[in-house]
Amino acid sequence: MSVRNDTVILLRTMKTFMLPEPGDTLSAATSLNLKTTNQPFQDVVSLTDDDYYRFRLEGRSSFNLSLTGLDGNADVQLLDHTGAVVQQSVNTGNLSENINLASLDAGIYYLRVFLGSGSSSANYTLGVQAQSSEQTNIVWRNYSSGQNEIWEMNGVSLDSVASTTVSNQNFKIEGIGDFNGDGSSDLLWHNASSGQVVIWLMNGITYSTAISLGTVSGADWKIAATDDFNGDGQSDILWRNTSTGNSNSGRTVLWQMNGGR
Repeated sequence: MSVRNDTVILLRTMKTFMLPEPGDTLSAATSLNLKTTNQPFQDVVSLTDDDYYRFRLEGRSSFNLSLTGLDGNADVQLLDHTGAVVQQSVNTGNLSENINLASLDAGIYYLRVFLGSGSSSANYTLGVQAQSSEQTNIVWRNYSSGQNEIWEMNGVSLDSVASTTVSNQNFKIEGIGDFNGDGSSDLLWHNASSGQVVIWLMNGITYSTAISLGTVSGADWKIAATDDFNGDGQSDILWRNTSTGNSNSGRTVLWQMNGGR
């Protein structure tokens, strides 16, 4: 349930998107809403002005970037949510720059366009696009036998099946999200009887490890949603108290997760 408020103005005569002046630091990066078709953005960098852009991938995707129309030496970097370089293109002179990745995990990323050596400024056209490479799979749970199955899908065809068993019938799968930011969907379990909360970190459709988050006392506390509420590329957990007539009635609590913890 990501809400994006990015505003772009399409200038049809130029066939480019003109955003507000790009931010010159990571924290001030201009947000992009990436599409499956190429979107060109125009600006200029100088000796004292780098340009930063920010975007979010909801799932594993292919990613393509081009930096063209250069009248000086400009380079580009793809950064992860911490600012670490994922990949860069640093050709010399007015040569175009390109970054093409067949698979980029879900999460928050940044682009840094900066001046290369030998130039005092450089106009550029930045082209970016992303295409989801994920398939939606199906999770089954038999509350009578405790058997769980994940169906890995290929389009609408069943490709493979992974099976596990959780015999305690009080454990229910209450949410699915990428709680450790590795690009794989994980399973969130809650035992309403004991209050236990457990995350299963997954490797694709295969169980990897279980992380206990302790207990939440009171059957009135329900998991209302899982989503990346703070934009760090990791799903968080939103709780709501459904009781009435006491001090906890209607309370909501957000657990911000870090690596499934």
